[in-house]
Amino acid sequence: MIRVHAISIGLGVVAGASWALATTLHPHIEPGIDPAVARQLVAADAGSHWSAVEARSNQLAAMPRLAAAVATDAVTVRDLTADELAFRVAPPDSVELGQVQVHDQRAVSLLRAPETAPPAPLARSGRWLSVTGRDLRFTAIASIVPTQNADTMRGAIAVSTAAPPDIALQQLAAHTAGRLVVDGAPVDIAGGLPAGGETVEVPLDELPGAPRLILPAAISTPPLAHALRGVALASVLGGLALAIGAGVRSRRPRRETSRGMAVVSPVPPEGTPAPAITPRSMAAASGLPLVGRYEPLALLGEGGTSSVYLARVAGEAPPERLVALKTLRPHLARDERQRTMFLDEARVASCIAHPNVVQILDLGHAGEQIYIAMEHVDGSDLESILGGVRAEGRLVPVEIGVAILARICAGLHAAHTAADAFGRALRVVHRDVKPGNVLLSRGGEVKVSDFGIAKARRQVHTSLLGEARGTAAFMAPEQRLGQLVDPRTDIYGVAAIGFELLTSLEIDLDLARLARYGTAGWPHLPAIRRIRADVPPALERLLFRGLAYAPADRPASCAEALAELAQIAAEAGWAIGEHELARWIHDELARRPRRSSQPGQPTVSM
Repeated sequence: MIRVHAISIGLGVVAGASWALATTLHPHIEPGIDPAVARQLVAADAGSHWSAVEARSNQLAAMPRLAAAVATDAVTVRDLTADELAFRVAPPDSVELGQVQVHDQRAVSLLRAPETAPPAPLARSGRWLSVTGRDLRFTAIASIVPTQNADTMRGAIAVSTAAPPDIALQQLAAHTAGRLVVDGAPVDIAGGLPAGGETVEVPLDELPGAPRLILPAAISTPPLAHALRGVALASVLGGLALAIGAGVRSRRPRRETSRGMAVVSPVPPEGTPAPAITPRSMAAASGLPLVGRYEPLALLGEGGTSSVYLARVAGEAPPERLVALKTLRPHLARDERQRTMFLDEARVASCIAHPNVVQILDLGHAGEQIYIAMEHVDGSDLESILGGVRAEGRLVPVEIGVAILARICAGLHAAHTAADAFGRALRVVHRDVKPGNVLLSRGGEVKVSDFGIAKARRQVHTSLLGEARGTAAFMAPEQRLGQLVDPRTDIYGVAAIGFELLTSLEIDLDLARLARYGTAGWPHLPAIRRIRADVPPALERLLFRGLAYAPADRPASCAEALAELAQIAAEAGWAIGEHELARWIHDELARRPRRSSQPGQPTVSM
């Protein structure tokens, strides 16, 4: 026993010496977040802003009207603005058009909209980051080849957008406060740096004068100090263990306390089923606040401007009716243009009553929140199903593909011919027809969704100059160039979906990518029958007509395309109804985990 006490005392001495030495070591000052991670977060957040302004600047640069205008002068350009150019720019965006002299790179501004916007460095090309007030300003500058005097000058178009740092750098702001310094101008992120604290500087790239992040530092203890304190702690615990061990008898470890309660949680027997996840149990676990009269159950998906939840009407007795609840992001709800666009989606879609279009059930305000309640489609979007087919190297049966295309055409024709309550034609054009916006239900239904950027005669908001909103990979050339759109623009998207359905190839028809190949041979895709010989020639001809560069060369309407699909199906002897579609969808969904009833899994497209 005396020897045990002696050992314990010796371990105590070691502990004291180790702890004293550890406290004399100086701590290291390190960033509170990994610099590489910080750079990645900045790149990810800024990427969406750069993509938006670059797309618009490239679209404007390709417009023949601007190529002619840039060769004139400021007075002529101002005269053109009201009619031919139709510049409409809403803050915080701006557009500047100018000339750059070839011999000395001197830039002359011809037009800036709005006039109060900061000038852009027209002589340079590409991206430019600046600070205006407390906001970050993202600018993309594209060159224009003028129709005249191209040997002495070139045109330049600059498109800019501004955002507060906490919006422009959302992901970074969620991880840390800090400051971004651009050309000597600082802007605070997430409230800025704490007063008097240590900071670390993180350059965003290696170029001289590059923007840099100033981040709060974390005080870290040197590894040797950690090791010495570990020795100290181990010494104390070792001595304590020896003392206790000498005073108690050796015995088997007990699993129960004196009250008979198990120390460890019991493990369910193997094969015991997990508790079922029901809407009511999801609601109890979600912790999401009510939105008006709707109770969110789980997040289905998120986009750049909105979130979609699986929801139920609060207090509604079983059987519960589930809805897809789309809410505008709170910071965008205070933006008049974003709010108007969001409400236009509900106004437009609510006028379209058709089984192949997702139905709008309700629209409302709840405090600062604006929401749209839509029918919930229990199944998957076509993009997800095609992704599974593609990953396994399979092909969609031709008759199934034709049946899906026919239903898409039927839904879009209903949209194109929809009228308001007074019988006035709405002239709706979806403008974002793609696999992600086609929903397939387990019951065999096919529904077109997301009329968020639809073009309609009686919508309140208007698109800005050169603003080709949509998905570039499925966008018709006239839409990509910011020109007039009509139902044939949506037919282009249907044909692109058809090509993916029948070939399992993932395509990208972005005009900016394909322009170097020219319009001859458009859309520069392989023949479908070279990939699979079971596709009827008439079907291949119909799809490539739908993908024609010029709208006049496409089917005149979705009704015409639907009639041709029906004729192709009849000649092939195909009669695919909802029962057959439901069986195919069920088989495809069975190949991957169920998505619709699990929290956090999207079943509707953004």
